[in-house]
Amino acid sequence: MDPFEYVMVVVAIIIGLGITRILAGIAGLIQYRTTVKAYWVHLVWVTAIFLFQIELWWGWWGLRVTAEWHYLDYFRLFLTPIVLYLLSVLAFPDLSKADHLDFRDHYYTNHRWFFSVFSLYPVTLFFSESLLGPQPLLTWQNAVRLAIFIVLILCAAIRNAVFHTVVAVALLGFFVFLIAPRLDTIAS
Repeated sequence: MDPFEYVMVVVAIIIGLGITRILAGIAGLIQYRTTVKAYWVHLVWVTAIFLFQIELWWGWWGLRVTAEWHYLDYFRLFLTPIVLYLLSVLAFPDLSKADHLDFRDHYYTNHRWFFSVFSLYPVTLFFSESLLGPQPLLTWQNAVRLAIFIVLILCAAIRNAVFHTVVAVALLGFFVFLIAPRLDTIAS
């Protein structure tokens, strides 16, 4: 086992737990459909968390060339999947114990915590990207991360449904036009 494989074992487990939690939550929406009312804005964010976990795993293939790992490197790498896992858990309550659950109410009741935790995502990406080697501070990627951080903080602070709808639609566009085209092939 090389150092990359060793380091990625626990990271893969955490990403897998997050993906499992999202899939279990979606299955719960189907299973408890008579007592649960879905909310499309919530589902957009759930989809985003799912896709960010997959994109994170895919994107970290570039770290395989890292020959030497230090504990601080591992710790920085570990933070992003932890944030995504926490979001996966915060997105879905225990549906089996709900007599009636409206995800619109759940979304706005928990939006402050959800988006406060979510705002850590671009921050952890910024710190983990330095594992790929020295990175300039002023890049378009860091500008996008800063913008996402600000939007997520605003989502935590603002409860307005129109604002959250606009942000959710913008998120879908962001993923389709900026992230999806980068998901090409993995080479050895």
